[in-house]
Amino acid sequence: MFRVVAYASTASVAQIIPFIGGLITLIWWIFLSVKGVQRMHRTTSGRAAAAVLLPLVAVCACIFIAMIVVFGVLFAVGHRSGSTL
Repeated sequence: MFRVVAYASTASVAQIIPFIGGLITLIWWIFLSVKGVQRMHRTTSGRAAAAVLLPLVAVCACIFIAMIVVFGVLFAVGHRSGSTL
């Protein structure tokens, strides 16, 4: 798996392109990772894509949930201290 990540890291060369380099890098990194996992483990492209994308989706979901909790707490504290009767 280390080799797959190392080879897929070459996608960062695309970041020299202004404005869209980051997007191109992300898409190319995902493509190279999926192809590398597929060949290394001799599996289907669907399973390889799931192996690459599921951790990314899980991290994004955790960050989103943490943001909701933090903003909810901040809203509750702000709402509570602002109401004087």
